[in-house]
Amino acid sequence: AGLHPIGDAAARTRVSDDPIIALQQLPAAGLMQVFFTLMCLEYMFTFVAPAPKDKPWDTLGMSEIVADEEKPSYKRLHLQEINNGRLAMIGIIGLIAGEVMTGDYFASVKNLCILAAAAPGGGGAGYFT
Repeated sequence: AGLHPIGDAAARTRVSDDPIIALQQLPAAGLMQVFFTLMCLEYMFTFVAPAPKDKPWDTLGMSEIVADEEKPSYKRLHLQEINNGRLAMIGIIGLIAGEVMTGDYFASVKNLCILAAAAPGGGGAGYFT
């Protein structure tokens, strides 16, 4: 079990490291706050400050700041950012699939953690066991 000083104090119990169990430990009021915040953000970006029709991906209006979107270096950086995002999505799907199939993904990752050697007892002992 990991160390969750804020989460443990707010929940007044030991919060699980398993995200599914931690979600079940979340009180209904907390879950409603998360969904309400997401709904407010969705409403804001859909009705209050909608994206331009010609650039629907630009929800924050950053295209006005960019000097020249046709510049080759900007296009190269834009393509790199898109590819990094795609790679991150593939990576998180792999992590989720590993957790679902084996159920012990985080048990093997804790030994690779940099803080595991510095934890009390060293070598993965202490907070990471």
